[in-house]
Amino acid sequence: MVNLYPYRAGSATEILVGLHLPVVLWFAVAYPYMGGTLRSHERRMDFVRFTGEWAIYYVLIALGGGVLLGLTALILEPIGPDRAERVVEWVLPSGAAGAVIVAGWLVESKQRVVENMAPVLTMIFTPLFAVMLTVAAATYAVTGFAGAFDRELLGVFDALMVVVLGLVLYAMSAREPSHRLG
Repeated sequence: MVNLYPYRAGSATEILVGLHLPVVLWFAVAYPYMGGTLRSHERRMDFVRFTGEWAIYYVLIALGGGVLLGLTALILEPIGPDRAERVVEWVLPSGAAGAVIVAGWLVESKQRVVENMAPVLTMIFTPLFAVMLTVAAATYAVTGFAGAFDRELLGVFDALMVVVLGLVLYAMSAREPSHRLG
């Protein structure tokens, strides 16, 4: 139906489509989630609960991803602003799409378990920060920029190390006492 209206960039149609498309997609996901039983009050409430928990997980993953992207951009900035922009251009859409799937999986897998979200988020972001640090170290080594650190970049690395230390310490404290280290 939307294709019948004139569609130009910045037009009212574009704004209306942007506002209503998430609602239509939400209904498109609701029908199969409820197993096609639209009249079942229990299934509708299950989907509403799923949506709320999904939104919470998605926002938390997005905030963690924002910190990861911000620190990555700050680390790559001295090498070349275009490199940091390129990383953001590729990782942001991929991360946003991946977070939709990961948040849905987390809601379904933790359905009957009351668990703190912090250990789950630590499990997600610890490997991502490790990959980011590895890529940053390799980039600095390849470009020969490793010896040209200035005071601002050292401050960024200090902030990054505080985040990594927090992730490692929390991951260690959140594990079960019965699990051995090796």
